[in-house]
Amino acid sequence: MRYIFCILLFVACDKKQQSTIVVDQVDTILQKSISRTDTIAQLIKKVDHVIHDKEQKNANDLRAFKALKVKTIIIHDTIIIKEKTNFWGRKRTTTDSMQSIDSTIY
Repeated sequence: MRYIFCILLFVACDKKQQSTIVVDQVDTILQKSISRTDTIAQLIKKVDHVIHDKEQKNANDLRAFKALKVKTIIIHDTIIIKEKTNFWGRKRTTTDSMQSIDSTIY
């Protein structure tokens, strides 16, 4: 039993090097965060370039659309039914159709 107690006492009194381990972990965390921020900075430049290209394309499409004149034609069809009675009371129906065209330019 004495031997076990002595072994536990020596193990408990042993010097620990916790401070160097913590510093090493902090250094690796800093290095990883620096590398991530560098890659994010490179990606942001690429994303900004793509967004700028898309905005220019949309602006060019909008200019082309404004330059394009669209002509719309609206056709109204109407049917007129006329009833006529002759001297003997007989009814005759006639149908006429009219068509009107409205055109506007936007």
